[in-house]
Amino acid sequence: MKIAITTAADEQTISVESPYLADFVGRARALGGRWSAAERAWIFDAAAEEPVRALLRDVYGTDGSEEQMGIAAPVTLYVYATQETRGERAPLTLQSGITLARAFGRDSGARLGDSVAHLRGPKPTSGGSMKNWRTCIPKGCLLAVYAVPRALAERALLDTGYTCSIGDGTEQPDAVLARLSAEGTRS
Repeated sequence: MKIAITTAADEQTISVESPYLADFVGRARALGGRWSAAERAWIFDAAAEEPVRALLRDVYGTDGSEEQMGIAAPVTLYVYATQETRGERAPLTLQSGITLARAFGRDSGARLGDSVAHLRGPKPTSGGSMKNWRTCIPKGCLLAVYAVPRALAERALLDTGYTCSIGDGTEQPDAVLARLSAEGTRS
């Protein structure tokens, strides 16, 4: 997950690169931000830099600065589906806003979210009917979300549809699967 603030050459605007989270979008607009598809970034008046940094820290746990990245060093979030989850005509996201997978139609299959990897178990898929398609993450699916700010990962631990844990990305998938599936059966 890349989070970065860049000042434009004219020093009149700043651009913010961050992963999509619905919570950020509404609040960014409230600060006068506008999405630039060409730059794939949010554009703000330079005078709003401090409120924008505060918003980033609140939503993502970091504003992308070196000082903040030291405090909020990115972690790997392991996500185990303890039951099948479905998003009706929508992506599947954790309560913290991290998109795990999204489908675009019944037969499109599911695409994993940014920085998400399938480690073990059945893969995310799509299903339903042509008009009422869905994104599905089957029971037993183990995913890893890399480079997540710690504060965002800690919010994901509260998600009730999945069993989650925080790691450093070096654990063997089978060990993570064994630990999380055991935790999921106790829930």
